[in-house]
Amino acid sequence: MPEEKPSWLTSLKRKKFFNETIARGSFIRDIKKIKDTDTKVAILKSIEDVENAKSISDIPNIKSLTGYKGYYRIKPLPNKEYRIGLYFSDKMMEFVCCLKRKDIYKFFPKNYE
Repeated sequence: MPEEKPSWLTSLKRKKFFNETIARGSFIRDIKKIKDTDTKVAILKSIEDVENAKSISDIPNIKSLTGYKGYYRIKPLPNKEYRIGLYFSDKMMEFVCCLKRKDIYKFFPKNYE
């Protein structure tokens, strides 16, 4: 029997949340690899925080990456194992990747520019 997909994962497949928020295919693939439901819920909460924010400073647990203009990471709480990689430009918010803490700084943003 096929596994039923959560509704938020279906909305990610559309690639566009609202007018200016986009999820790259790499972000969707990374989330599909995560097996822990609590981690996925924490990531969903972070996505909602980004969508509801009026500015970057309104997003909880966000930090800019030194040396890369427009690139940020979010720590989805209470899980401290994963990080979400984001790219902000003047017209869009782009979810780029969601990797474990030990891996994200090896690949993001160098391999995603």
